[in-house]
Parts: sequence; structure tokens; C-alpha cells
Amino acid sequence: MNIYATDLKTRFQEGRVVRVMAMGDSLTAGTGGSSGWRSPLKRIMSAWGYSNWEYVGSQTSNPDDLGEYVRDWRHEGYGGNTVAQLTSIVRARVATFRPDLIILVAGTNSPPGQDRAGARADFNAWFNEAFADETLRVLSVSRPPQKSSENWLVDSVMEPVVQGHKDAVRDQQNLGRAVVYAGSHDLLRVGWSPLWYQPSDNTHFNRVGYARLAGVMARALVGGPSGAMAGTLTERPVGSTLISSVATDQDFPFGATLKKSVTSDAVRVLTWRGETVDIPTTWPAHTPWPVPIVRVMSTGTTLTGPLILSTFAPGVLIYPMPVNGRLAAWDRLEFRVASTADVTAAGTGPLNWQHDAQLRTESVISVQNIAPGFALSVASGTAGGGQWQARYEGPHAPIGGHVIGGAGVRESVSLSLVLHGVRLYARENTGQFRLAVESLELVANDEPWLTLPGLDELSTGCGPGYIPLVGLPPVISGGNGGSGYTGPGEYAWTLALDQLVSGGWRFDTDGVWRDLPVRLPGFETPEGDAGGIVVATRTWGDLLRMQTEAEAERTCVPGTMSGPARLAARSTRGRVQLVPALPRAIHRLNPDFALLVQRAGFPQVTLERSSDRADGPHQLNTQNPNLIRTIQTDITHARQGARLNVLRTNPHALEREIFDPEPLAPCVAARVDVLATNPESDCTFDPAYVAGSYAGESVVFPKVVDGAAENPELEPAWRHADPLVRYFSTWIHPHWSVFHHFSPWPVENSPTDPRLYWEPVRAQHLMHPALPPSEQTQTRTSLTTCPLMASAFTPFTDGYLGGKRWVGVSRWQMRRAPVGVPVAFSPAGSERWSAEGGTLALTPLGVEVTPAGPEPIQVKLEWANLTSPPFMAPATAQDVEVDWSGAGIASVRLGRLSPEMTKPVWWNEGDPVEPGRFRLLKGTDAIEAGTWGLDHGAGITSDQGVDLRPEGRSIPLVADPEAAIAFPLISGRGMSHLVFEITPADPPGPIVIAYPIAHRADEAPAWFNFTGHSGAWFWPLGPGVGHGLWDWYDQGWQNPPTVNGAGFTSSVLDALATRRVLAEGVHPEENLDAECGDLYDDYEGQARGQVERNSLAFPWPNSGVYELAWELVNTAAEV
Repeated sequence: MNIYATDLKTRFQEGRVVRVMAMGDSLTAGTGGSSGWRSPLKRIMSAWGYSNWEYVGSQTSNPDDLGEYVRDWRHEGYGGNTVAQLTSIVRARVATFRPDLIILVAGTNSPPGQDRAGARADFNAWFNEAFADETLRVLSVSRPPQKSSENWLVDSVMEPVVQGHKDAVRDQQNLGRAVVYAGSHDLLRVGWSPLWYQPSDNTHFNRVGYARLAGVMARALVGGPSGAMAGTLTERPVGSTLISSVATDQDFPFGATLKKSVTSDAVRVLTWRGETVDIPTTWPAHTPWPVPIVRVMSTGTTLTGPLILSTFAPGVLIYPMPVNGRLAAWDRLEFRVASTADVTAAGTGPLNWQHDAQLRTESVISVQNIAPGFALSVASGTAGGGQWQARYEGPHAPIGGHVIGGAGVRESVSLSLVLHGVRLYARENTGQFRLAVESLELVANDEPWLTLPGLDELSTGCGPGYIPLVGLPPVISGGNGGSGYTGPGEYAWTLALDQLVSGGWRFDTDGVWRDLPVRLPGFETPEGDAGGIVVATRTWGDLLRMQTEAEAERTCVPGTMSGPARLAARSTRGRVQLVPALPRAIHRLNPDFALLVQRAGFPQVTLERSSDRADGPHQLNTQNPNLIRTIQTDITHARQGARLNVLRTNPHALEREIFDPEPLAPCVAARVDVLATNPESDCTFDPAYVAGSYAGESVVFPKVVDGAAENPELEPAWRHADPLVRYFSTWIHPHWSVFHHFSPWPVENSPTDPRLYWEPVRAQHLMHPALPPSEQTQTRTSLTTCPLMASAFTPFTDGYLGGKRWVGVSRWQMRRAPVGVPVAFSPAGSERWSAEGGTLALTPLGVEVTPAGPEPIQVKLEWANLTSPPFMAPATAQDVEVDWSGAGIASVRLGRLSPEMTKPVWWNEGDPVEPGRFRLLKGTDAIEAGTWGLDHGAGITSDQGVDLRPEGRSIPLVADPEAAIAFPLISGRGMSHLVFEITPADPPGPIVIAYPIAHRADEAPAWFNFTGHSGAWFWPLGPGVGHGLWDWYDQGWQNPPTVNGAGFTSSVLDALATRRVLAEGVHPEENLDAECGDLYDDYEGQARGQVERNSLAFPWPNSGVYELAWELVNTAAEV
């Protein structure tokens, strides 16, 4: 933690209750949000590992209506109290309740117009009373900004209170007191939204706003999830075997050794890095950090992967962590904010101006709360003789952030945060995101400033927005202002400030910077427009253009002490969240497409356009009683209910309803024009302006986003308390709410649980009472690209999504192999050759044949096998080129065999042939190969297969690993042996058969599915080769591979080995481990067992290229 030195942190670690006093005004009491920020803060702290937390105090108003934390009722929040009033009670409350920590939220009710020195004195007085107990710790939280656009401008009046508060905190820190400042005024203002507040209240938050405030507090207390105790050994790349007892040293995979300590009941694990880690056999019940439970394994199960602690009972201690999925990798990820001001000022007296800009990121940590990530802010102005400043707040920043600045006014100020070596992962089973960054770099005004260490953050959940620190796209905002002389006497001045806010976010891969498009709503209003303020078109570039224009004059009438005064001003403000507008769709891999889909509901989202007009006198900076507001509400995204439909080749309404609406970026744009006059102002005083007219235009998107009350068919997992997150989780990420649907359709006339049959074999019946009649086809369809039960996230989707499975795959890698090149046999395949009626000898030039006598000799070449080059590659050939030579040859007949036949079928109708090139198959001279009906391997039905011909041998054939690929349900499109029948010459002489060359087809193959994961490639004139039945890894490497049923799911390892033997004609293990290392990094898992685990491989339909292609899917990356 950041502020507690050792004693309070130790209290958390040891499980002792930490007593927390919440003190402040109505924001602490919870006006507008039940328990206010108290419950959200405790939830965040508990999620980060600090759960032994108890609120103390004399007040019990505004209990939490969720009823989860009874102790959250107690507080010291008093509506309307000033800092001075709180000072009068703090010493007594500390003496009575003995808190370990006070969280002070105060300053909202400070006297209007209080200057910086007065605020500093008030806060120091409170601290001096509180620290009568010198063991106390204090988190002092600044007052948050207010809601309305008018009060937003007035907020600058409260700036002295905020600055005085900061001064007092520094005073106390200089005295050695444990005080931390949380700048909610600054951080919340970066992403200010009217959606955080009560509808008719400018000050008090609703639940969403209080959750935002709690996130600021939590970050100040512990710095984020990484501030939690690192008590679990979660990413140590070792392997082990689950054990029932430990008596002696035992060796495990990857060189890890499990040892029983001779001095205690602890167990030690030596990792591959050589570190020694003590693991106690028992663990305190009050362990403050979460202990991941991977899954229950039986004794003796062999596991691989990094270490994770699960059970602390003696004898069952070690679980390797399963493989993970890499979602993205960038060389650099940059966030930048820059503010540039073009200022023109002229006239009487000093003219002052300032401009500032902010960038903020956040992440979702639960369905209730959001946590802050990075915050960048820049500012410059003429105050104090001119100064500029840039500030970074986030990981590795001290309290108050890293700050750089100096004297002098800068028309342009910028700050960039560059994350180097960024890797984003999802963890198996839990779906948690892991964000790993090698280092952080800060660049101020385009000059290097600071280099900070990297970070390794783990999310508290899974879903849109849960990526640590940067789950929600950055929010950019800015502001500016100016003032001139309006004191006694005459004056005349003008001030014009045009501000450009630029920057945003972008990413670099392979030395090329990339950014993404952004879509904005229209900015028309009922009586004007708010255009030209939010100008972002991409996530990087010019984002906001804002201005302040003002002119003032007063003329004193000669001989009198009065004269007319006039002030005219225009101000604009803007904010935009840089949500990329990326295409969303379900792409069909096959033209003959059908899928039964269940879709959750989507919220209605509205945009508000408003125009304000007022004429007539009223006091400046007060509500104009003559104000007339015209509001127009547009529905940008229509409310959608849940649907069940069959999708086919063309996009369905189920898709169009959620994919067609544009992914608009949340934004606010507002413009205000004010004319203030005083026709008879007193020239000896400042003029008491009376406003003559007021005109305002504003656009707010989104204004309202449906919750569960408005649309109960929203997916429960995405019903976040924050409306912006609900919009982000649904309309920006619609795929998260689209699922496959399975019904318990009968198998052998008995209804069968989908989890036992239909899901494992990835098959649906396109029939359901809720379907429209035209879609109830009673057709069975196989799902090709569907992780389902093979997914790394099955436990997560079962527990969090009620067993639903997402549609399709979204991330894959391709592996392609050309098949248009010839494949030559060689001496390396000696076991392929056999002879009847003589002997053979393989030489570099060919096969030397020696007949046993004058009778013909038959020489057979095994066409495709798994044991020697070119392995199974000839099975993909269409022609064979043969040659022979020698005086010992009288004639040669050329024939072919298949596994179903006992006698060759001869080319040239059995007459002798000359050397040349021969087509392997032609039309109807194909040979039947048989069928297999083994239930897709699910073990539910009793069908054991049928033969198509009496002489067929279906069951033995499909159990043979070579024949299963060369002859799978393919009617005669292949051969097992090439046969040379040579009639010797008289007298005998030498006979040499040149090594045949297998020529691939001139056309591209077409892929046809038999089931969801098996099928065959067919060439128009032959051959045909199957895919999807070989299993190369089962608790270890196996060659030859075993043959599985048609419902078997091919892994990435199966595809890599198949490509080698079938397409390339090389050994299945040639450079296999190197390719696994190229596909995946060490956190994903590069060992064969890890690549095999939870991975899928799908043949890619050919697009007219002479190649075989595979789509390789790591299901741990399918979130």
C-alpha cells in the first residue's frame, strides 16, 4: 500500500480488522446513493485482497440497500458541514472509535469565495485535531466537480479550495504525518459525465458516480490490484505431478523438484529459475488475497504448465497452471494528450488566460465498479507570471503523481505515456486478463522525461472493459478560460483563445504506428448546433477544438461617477471517449451455412440535444429565471429483446439489429454565449453585471442507456451499474451477447442432455418451438468453428454465463502448405518397396530389380505411409511419373491397388506401357473404400458401422491411421500401392526402376465437411484426402497417431503434424518444437502438451490456391 508504512499493511496481512472512519459532508453520508462511496470502496478493496475492513462511527443513516455489508452503515458524514464544523468533532470521534484510518471527503461546503490561504488553514486545523492520535492514518479526498454546464464553469471558483487542500496535505506530510491526498476533483473532471449525478442535483452522485469516486480512493490507497499482497505463486513455469503425500524428494517435468522440509511442515518448490519458495501446509482462514482454484484433479494426474496454489491441505499441494491465450502484442502502445492555444489579447489592464487537457483510462472490476488506470494532464497559463505543468498519475507514480513544469507560458504542452513490450493475455478457466508491460516511458513536450519499470496486472474478472488499467478506451477532455480587468474606472479589452486538444492512443507493431477510426454523432441542436468542438475522426490526431472569446468595456460619463458597462463572452467545452468504430459481423466460412443462435437483449441508447435561451436581467453566475430549455432526444440504438433464430448464408435480422447501428464514441459538446450589461455602473467599483441574454447549445451522448429494469433480457453478466459500460459491453462488443443454442433432442428416441452429446460432437438440430415457422427445418447441422466443450473457458462460461457458448472464433493463426509441387520418392523409403518373384536393391539412381527366373516379377511401392519419406504426401497426387531402364526388361505393366482390393487394376487395360506420366484415377474406375458410423466418438449410440460392399472392410480400414486419411468415406479416390509387373528379357540383364515422381493436381482442392471437425479435400479429378481423425498426442507423442471417431476435435499439434506428413512430405516431428515456439510464447505454453491442450485446428476452405491451409485456434484467446 502507498501510505501505511508497515503497521497498517501488516494488520491487513495478519487478518486483523482494520477500523476505517468515513468522515465528511453529505457525500460521505451517501445522499443520492444510499451508502455513497463506502460500499463501492469496500468492494474494490476486497477484490484487490483487502477484505478485513470495518467502518466505525456514530452515524447509521443511509444503509446500503443491497444489504451486503451491515458495517458499512457506520460513518461520520453530516450533510452541509464545512471543514471547520468537522474540525470541532474529529478529536472526540477519534478518541471514541479508535480508527486506524480516516477517509476525509470535505470542501464542498466551504464558504463561497474562500481563498487558497483560508482553505489551507481550515484543513490544517482539522489535521491538527485528528492527529492528537499520532498513530492515525488519513486519506484526504478533494471535493469532486459539480454537474451542470453552468456550474461546471463556476467550478473554477472552487479551485482555491482545492489548491488550499493540497497545500495542507503537503504541510502535514512535511511534519511526518501519514496523510495521502486523492485528487478526485482533478481525476473525476477528466471524464466528467452528467450520468453520474442525481437527475435534479448538481452536487450529489448516484450509484455510478459514487463508484467512480470509490475507484479514485482505492487507487490512492493501494495503487491498484498490483498493490495487493502477492501471496499466490501464479506464474512460475514449472511442471509437476499431483501427489497424495510427500516423503522424499521427487523429480517432475521441466526440472522442478518437490521437497519435504526437514525442519518444518513446509514444502519447498525449486522453480526452473532456481528460486526456492516456501509453501506452508496450512493457511490462515483470514487469508486476505484470493487463492485461485483451477479444478479438482484426482491423485496421480500428470499436469504441465506454470505453478498455481490451490489446496493447502497436507498431501495435495501443487497444481500447474494451464496454458493461456495471447490476445494482443504490441511493440509500443502510446497514450498522449496535448493542448495548443492560439491567443489574441489586447486592451486595458492585465489579461490572463489558461488552457489544459486531460486523458484518462479506466477498467471494469465488477458489475458495480470501475477502477482508474492512467491519467495524463497538461496545463499552462499566465497566472503567477506564467507557468506550465504536465502530470502523470498511475502505476509507479507517487502520491500526487509525477509532475514536471516550469516558469513561462507555453502555447503548446504535451505529455505522452509509451508502454513498451505490451502483451495481453487471457487465462484459462477464469478468463482473467493479464496485462504485461516491459517498461513505461514518459515524454513531456516531445522530450524524454522519465522511464518507469514495467507492470504485470491481472484483472478481477472477464468481460468487455475488464482489461487492467486500459479496459475502457481513454477519455479526452480539455478546458480553457480567461479574464481581464473589470475594476474601477474605464476599460476596454478583448481576449480570444482557440484551443486544440490532440493526441489519443495508437499502437506500433513491426515499426509501423497504427490508429483506428472513430465515429461521432451529429451535433445539431433544436435551435443551433454544437459542431466543431469534438472533431475526432480517429483514435489519434486532432480531437477537440474549444474556445474562449470575451470582450469588455466601460465608459464613464464625464462629470458623473457612472457609465455603461458591457461584457460579451463565448465558451465551449468538449469531451470524447476514443471508442474505435470497427466493423462487427459474423463471417461465414462455408457457403452452405446454418447455425441456431441465441442472442441476449440490447439496451436502448439515447442522445440528448438541447438549446438554452434566456433574455432579461438576472445576476451573473446564477440560474436565470427566464431560461427556456428546448430538449430533443434521439434514439441512436433501439432496444432489442432476446432472440432465437437460424442464421444462414445471408445476414439475418438478428445480426443486422446489433451490428448495423454505428459504434458511436461517447462525447459531450457544449457552447455558451452570454451578454452581460449594466447601463449605469458605478465607476468607482467593479460593475455588478446583469446578464442581458444567454444562449447555450449542447449534445450529450449517451444520455440514457437501458438497465435491467428497462430491458430485463440484457445478458446478466453485462448489466453494469455504469450506463457507459453497459453501452460499451453491448453495442460496442455485440459478439459477447451472441451464443450457440442446443436443445435436448433425442438420440435413439431418447432425449439427451446437450452437454453429453450435442455439444461434444458440435451438432445442432435446427428446430425449436420459439423459432419462426420458416426456420423450423428439423435439420441437423455440424458446427465447424465452434470451441464449445473443447474451449479453455468452459468452466467460466458454465459458471458466469449459465453454460452458454459464444459463436465462432475471433482469433487464429494460419498455416499454409503448397500442394502444386511434385513429390519424389528416394532411397530413404526402403521399407516401402517389396517384390514377388525376385529381389530388390535401392541405390541412389533407382531400384535395382533381380528376377528369380523367367516369370514376371511384381514390384510394389507403398504409395503413402507414416514411416518414411515422402510419408503421406503422395496421397494428394493426381498423376504419377514413372521410368525404367535396362536390357533385362522385355515389357512392363503398370497397376494400382487399394486396401479394399486383392488384385491390381491395370493401366492401358492390362497391356504393357511405356515410361511416362499416368493419371492416377479417372471417373468411374474408382474403388469403394467403405464407411464408418461410430457415433462421432461420443459413445451414446450403438451403431458400429456398415459396409457398402460385401468385399469391403470398413471397420479395420478406418482404424488404420494411414488408410483413415487416404480412404475416409471417399469412393475410390486413392490407392495404397503402385505395382510394376516386369517381364524379364531373355537373356537376363540389368533392370532399374527410377524413383517415381508424384505430381499434384493442377486445380485447387475443395474442402467438404463430414462433421464439425472432420472432412476431406477433393480435387476435381482426384484424389481426395481426409482430415480430422488423427490424434498425435495423448499423454505424450504417438506415431503412428491413433484414429478417433468423426467427432474428435483436432488440436493445433495434430494440424502441424498432419501438414508435415500430408502436404510437405516430411517427418511429423521435423522442426515441430521450433514451430510451437514460433506460434506461442512461454506464458501461453510452448511445450507439446501445452500446445495440445485446449487448442483447435480447422481446415480452411480453399480459395483457388494450390495449397492446404489450417486455421489454428488457441481457445484460451477466444474472449
